[in-house]
Amino acid sequence: RPLFVGIASEDATNSYLRNVARAEATRFDAGNSDFRERPGAAPTTPPAAARIWATSAVGTGEQTLTWAVRNGNWRVVVMNADGTPIVAAQLSIGARFPHLLAIGIVVLIVGLLVLALCSAGFAAALRSRGVEETAPFR
Repeated sequence: RPLFVGIASEDATNSYLRNVARAEATRFDAGNSDFRERPGAAPTTPPAAARIWATSAVGTGEQTLTWAVRNGNWRVVVMNADGTPIVAAQLSIGARFPHLLAIGIVVLIVGLLVLALCSAGFAAALRSRGVEETAPFR
């Protein structure tokens, strides 16, 4: 059956789901035992008709939802499109960090430069104190 997936602010989601029976994930990587059951009834408005969603998708089969992260507290809601109970879905979440590789490379280069400068400073300090290199014991 068609599923609805939507992202809305925490306040809007709480208002929409106030008296709706649902299972809430207690962890981001929730397994079957990581859900908290909330009693209630079916929603009075089908989820797609509610005007609270920052973004949403409805359909059967694989659905993709793209959302540009914004400041605030947000909730992901997965429901049957008609609001009926017993939802069956496999979900996966991904994120893109377009500048993460460049940031990682810059941090690596800066780290190597700091290491080289510290090594050179340490060697210079040892030489200035008169510490000489010695041959190993035989």
